[in-house]
Amino acid sequence: MDTLKRLFLEDPTWVYVILAVVGLILAATWYRRRSGRYGWGLIVPVVLGGIVFALDSVIVTDREQIRQTVREIAVEFAQGSFDTARKTIDEDYYGLRNNKAGLLAFGEAESKRDRVKSVKITRCRINVVGARAEMKITTVIHLSDEMGGGVMSFLWKVNWVKRPEGWRIEKLSNPTNVIPGFSG
Repeated sequence: MDTLKRLFLEDPTWVYVILAVVGLILAATWYRRRSGRYGWGLIVPVVLGGIVFALDSVIVTDREQIRQTVREIAVEFAQGSFDTARKTIDEDYYGLRNNKAGLLAFGEAESKRDRVKSVKITRCRINVVGARAEMKITTVIHLSDEMGGGVMSFLWKVNWVKRPEGWRIEKLSNPTNVIPGFSG
């Protein structure tokens, strides 16, 4: 079921490719035989593609919710804002810097100290099981020119829990320094 959800709702590229191939086969067959049946059959891949597109646009999966939240946190971190992080970190948080207040204070201090120019997410793997999710994410942090314009890359492990108000960060493990482009 998880594979179907990913295939149809998170990245339907392969569905579109298959429908396009079926459409081309039907078009070639119709061209050779000039049968009305094949002509009408050309509508089927188009309609199915439209249905998949509509479902993909309307339904937001758990993985997509988590990815979107992480993107917002990354953009805000570069701007020195922590509104989304403040809302997303669970009250029962444990992990890096022990508790929610400690993690937020650490993040704010690092954001100011390093003068972050931008944060890019280069790799994001999320495994959702019920009301829990484990995410492994690689970030590339570009420092401002004032700091020499350097680049730092980190691999993070983040545990999420689904609460009634949405997905919350339950635990953030110490990041691992990685070489940009060579992360696991």
